[in-house]
Amino acid sequence: MLGDRARAGKVFAAALSALAAEKDAGVSRPDYGSKLRDAAAVLALVAEANPAAGDMPADAIAKAGAAVDAARAERSRTSTQENGWMVLAAEALAEHGSLGSFTVDGEPVKGALNRRFSPDALADRTATIANTGEATAQLVTTVSGSPIAPGPVAANGYAVERTFYTLDGKKLDLKSLAQNQRVVVALKVTESEARYAKLLIVDRLPAGLEIDNPALVDGGSVEGFSWLTTDETPAHTEYRDDRFVAVFDRAPGQSAFINLAYVVRAVAPGRYVYPPATAEDMYAPERFGRTAFGELEVTAK
Repeated sequence: MLGDRARAGKVFAAALSALAAEKDAGVSRPDYGSKLRDAAAVLALVAEANPAAGDMPADAIAKAGAAVDAARAERSRTSTQENGWMVLAAEALAEHGSLGSFTVDGEPVKGALNRRFSPDALADRTATIANTGEATAQLVTTVSGSPIAPGPVAANGYAVERTFYTLDGKKLDLKSLAQNQRVVVALKVTESEARYAKLLIVDRLPAGLEIDNPALVDGGSVEGFSWLTTDETPAHTEYRDDRFVAVFDRAPGQSAFINLAYVVRAVAPGRYVYPPATAEDMYAPERFGRTAFGELEVTAK
C-alpha cells in the first residue's frame, strides 16, 4: 500500500510458503487462529494487494484460495475468527471481476456469483448456472432450515450433564413446575482430555423460566450450595434473559470436571421445549458437547 511492492512480494511469497507447511493440532491456539483462519487472511490480503500489478507471486491468489478450500473441507464447524476472515477474503476477491464469468439461466454475470433461492422460487423449476470463463470454478451450495426432530446428545471432546435440584439439594426429575417455584440448575462438563481452550458453556432457557437472583451464585460458582463442589472458576459469566453463559480459560493439567449452578424461577404457565446445554471450544469448535432436549410444563398457581 506504501508502494514498496518488491519487498511486499517477498513477504507474500514467504507467507504462502509458511501456510503450505502449517498444520492444525486440533485444539485452540492462543492467537485464536487455525490454518483456515490464516489461509483466509492471506487470501484477503493478497487479493487486496492485487498481484496482477507485478512484483507479487503471479499465482498468489490461486495458492491462497487452494489453501482455504483444503482447510475448509476438513472442517464441519467453523469459528468466528474463521468466518470473519473468510468474509473479508470474499469481499477482497469480489473486486477482481475478471476472475470469473458465469451465466445464470442464460444471463451473463461477471465476477463472484452469489444467489439465494427461496423454496417458493425453486418449487416448480431449477436454476441453471454455467461457467463461461476459462478458469476452473467451484460451486458451493448451502441449505438452511429448521430441524424436523430434536438433535441427540453429543460428546466430542466434552460431555455435558444438566441436573435439577430443589434449593435444599434434593434432586428433581424436572417435568413440571408450579408458577413462581425456584429450582437450582446444575451443569457438569467433563473433558475427555485436559487441553488448552477458550471454553464456552451456554445453557439456554425455555420461555417459561428466567434466572433468579444471580447474586446467590455470584460468578456462576456453586459456593451458595454446599452440596455442590467445583475447583474451577469461570473467567466470565452472563445471566441473560434467555440463557446462562460461562467462559473458562482451560489449560493442560487442570481438573477434567467443571461444575456450575444457578437458580431459575418458573414465571409463565405453558408447555415448553427445553433447549440443550452446550459446551464448545470457541476457536476449535469441532470439540463440543451438548445435552438432550427436554420438555417442561409450568402450571398456574
